[in-house]
Amino acid sequence: MDSIFDGIESAKVSGAGNWVRPGKYTAEIVATRLTKKFTGEQFLAIEMKIASVIQADDEGHKAGEDITHLLKVANPSFLGNFKQFASIALGCDADEVGKAEADRIASDEQPLAGIVVAFTARQVPTKAGGQYTKVLYAEAESDAA
Repeated sequence: MDSIFDGIESAKVSGAGNWVRPGKYTAEIVATRLTKKFTGEQFLAIEMKIASVIQADDEGHKAGEDITHLLKVANPSFLGNFKQFASIALGCDADEVGKAEADRIASDEQPLAGIVVAFTARQVPTKAGGQYTKVLYAEAESDAA
């Protein structure tokens, strides 16, 4: 007899998204993965845990919070935004990030897991009158002297 729970081991748990909010932070990368919405739109999800809050208002993130930065693959800015993130996380020049490195970053290998990055997020108006959150990554400052 088949169970209604056949396949539960490989089921993905969905939850309410905690998207990037404006502020300046350091965060540990937990995972980078390709994902699709029910509409079929493809995204690259950068899952992180906030390590420290450098600057944020009351609506900003708190240390220890799990967040997700979604990059919409269909956006014209996707490749450039991903390349900027990847070069910071890999500690290399943007020119050194190619298809092989990008494929590896989004693979099950998860080579960026555990790396700490800094980022600034701010609201930017769109031509249509809405807003989106622009995220710019930077190297996290080291405490080592």
